[in-house]
Amino acid sequence: SVLGLDKEPDLVHLEAHTPDGNVQYVTCRAQMCTEANRNYPFPEYIEISSLVVQDDYIFIQDLHIVSTNEKQVFAAVQEWNQNDTYNLYLSDTRGVYFTLAMENVKTTRGIGGNQMLDLYEVTGIQGMLIANKRQDNQVKTYITYNKGRDWRLLQAPASDLEGNDIHCMLPFCSLHLQLQMSENPYLSGTISTKSSAPGIIVATGNIGAELSYNNVGMFVSSDAGNSWRKIFEEEHNVWFLDKGGALVAVKQPSVPTRHLWISFDEGREWTQYSFSPVPLFVDGVLVEAGTENQIMTFFGHFSHRSEWQLIKIDYKSIYSRKCTEEDYQTWHLHNQGEPCVMGQKQIFMKRRPGNFCMLGRDYSRILSAEPCICRAHDFECDYGYERSVDGNCRPAFWFNHSMVSRGCSLGQNYFNSTGYRKVVLNNCTKGVKEMYTAIKEQCPIRPPKGLLLTTKDGKLTANLGSNVTFLVHLDERLPADYQERVAIFRTYCRDKITVPSHITNMDEIPLTFDIPLTHTVEKKGPARWRYAQWGTRSRRSPWFSAATETDRALGDERRTLLHKDYEAAAGKLCHHMRVDCRHMGYDTVFMYWKSFHKINAEAEPVGESDSDD
Repeated sequence: SVLGLDKEPDLVHLEAHTPDGNVQYVTCRAQMCTEANRNYPFPEYIEISSLVVQDDYIFIQDLHIVSTNEKQVFAAVQEWNQNDTYNLYLSDTRGVYFTLAMENVKTTRGIGGNQMLDLYEVTGIQGMLIANKRQDNQVKTYITYNKGRDWRLLQAPASDLEGNDIHCMLPFCSLHLQLQMSENPYLSGTISTKSSAPGIIVATGNIGAELSYNNVGMFVSSDAGNSWRKIFEEEHNVWFLDKGGALVAVKQPSVPTRHLWISFDEGREWTQYSFSPVPLFVDGVLVEAGTENQIMTFFGHFSHRSEWQLIKIDYKSIYSRKCTEEDYQTWHLHNQGEPCVMGQKQIFMKRRPGNFCMLGRDYSRILSAEPCICRAHDFECDYGYERSVDGNCRPAFWFNHSMVSRGCSLGQNYFNSTGYRKVVLNNCTKGVKEMYTAIKEQCPIRPPKGLLLTTKDGKLTANLGSNVTFLVHLDERLPADYQERVAIFRTYCRDKITVPSHITNMDEIPLTFDIPLTHTVEKKGPARWRYAQWGTRSRRSPWFSAATETDRALGDERRTLLHKDYEAAAGKLCHHMRVDCRHMGYDTVFMYWKSFHKINAEAEPVGESDSDD
């Protein structure tokens, strides 16, 4: 476990092999991992070596987890028709729903045989990534400033090291970068950035129609990938000194060297220094930054048969003084001139080029960050939606919109997607935010699946006055809080069962429904409706409805049963007034069953009543 990161530091996640050769996901406490104390969060079997636990996210699918930074998950999945490419997916903040960020991302096989995705998260700039994508049998380098919502090619440098113009026009020609992280932690790899030096990117690459590993050179960007400069014709390892205030470069370890190059102006000018009297195969560099000392340690060997050599360099003497306020200038982060990146305008402080001063311990890069008005590019396609040719997000062919609210309980609310979701950690405000943000709606009313009402004896007719036992069957029950508010009504006329009246959503505690008094009243006087309720205690009470005109059909009359808990209720409507509501030539009976039962049922009738039973 990681202190301050894992919520349950003593919780152990296991892939447990079963006797039949399958694998299950098991969790237990480190102190008590006996069989009795084990939990099985996922009851079914999982694929071997597919369990991934990273930060707050747990996966039992065979995913290649790229990153769980910035409150979401980057995952790569290889489809059945892919060999050396993966599709890149980006999750919501919960790590549950994933949307496609880029198809056919290239992979590179490392020294140990493992597949490494050609995707690089630029440190220091939130939401900025660089990826190599295979397209039409070519691999090209793309960059995004909004977490994969939009991608574009890299603009090649305008000139070479000699100052000659480079004629490279997009989209036919662009800059392509090698994005492999070094398997040696003491070498920089083919691309380097640093959080304390936002906007500075140093990488190995080439200029042309596609990525190539021939005729490569070193390139640097000091404005977050908007423009690039070539700094070396050969491959070098590059490290950041003094919180990114200086860059140090050394040739690849395959070539022995006794020189290093240092730049104090973000790679525009380089100064050569000798660090060894004899050329050294540099196997690694340790950069130690402290308050009083700036030490850089080279280790390697003079030949393949020689012993290890350690060379320490104190580069503090290179600086003439500590930087003051006059040594800094402001830099505005932008994307091809667009000042709003991830929904905000950010201003950074940088040391003026050529000022040989030390940044110091208290140096802070970010000067200010101001939210922007929300626009369309601040929103990406939500789960189940895909971007069409016109740029709008439309439902994917496989997406069933009703599934989104399936787990939604009646009486509660859910967020109905507009097809868009705000890019995670985007700080924009107002503008089109309301138009693109999911709408809060009440959970929809839908009947339970496979609802079947039958009688115990299987008959569909019954004599008036006889007891009938009904059976309710559901193939798929609703959540409990939904079931508590479902009423099922059936209407009976004489000895014949008619169609069900309706299934009603009971939003409030009282049971309210309409009594259809659609019968001819042969004489003036009240019509009585009697209901009976069953629970722990049975109860019967009458209701009265006055008929003021002769031979006129009465309209529906709404009645409400105030209750705490109940199991079932039934009622009779008598269009003739009788003391006991018997000997009727025409009765209408209402039956009500709850799909979810509670005990201790009570009811209080509303309106005028008597207590003849």
